[in-house]
Formats: sequence, structure tokens, C-alpha cells
Amino acid sequence: MTPTVFYAACLALWGSSFRADGCAALKVSNRSMRSWVAGDQAVPLGVQAEIRDRLVRKRGELSAIVAAIVLPPVQS
Repeated sequence: MTPTVFYAACLALWGSSFRADGCAALKVSNRSMRSWVAGDQAVPLGVQAEIRDRLVRKRGELSAIVAAIVLPPVQS
């Protein structure tokens, strides 16, 4: 996982407070999070798997919400 993908995934999962919320959710230090975002160290495979699992769950939640939104047909 590249630092750019890691950063984007964290933003998608935890928003602008991803550093604090992501650290808590992943049970990692702020120092580790900063290191991974900067690309100073590789994101461990276990953390990558956890992020992927969380993204998959979030995608399912968002799909259900999108499906529940009924818009009127667009008239030309």
C-alpha cells in the first residue's frame, strides 16, 4: 500500500480526524501513523488488511444508503 493510498483510505474511513481516530481504531501510535503517511515506513500487512476490511464494510453501508435514496426521474 502506497502512502497516497493509505492516506486516502484513512480519510475515507475517519475523515479529517483520521490521525486520532485511525490510531485508536487500528491500535497504533500516532508516530506510526505519521510514518506511514510520510512513506518513511511501509504499512504493515496486518494494518493493510484491517483497513481493507473496514473499507469493504463501509462500501456495503454506503451502498445500502444509496439504494435507499429514491430520486424522481429526470425530465428532459
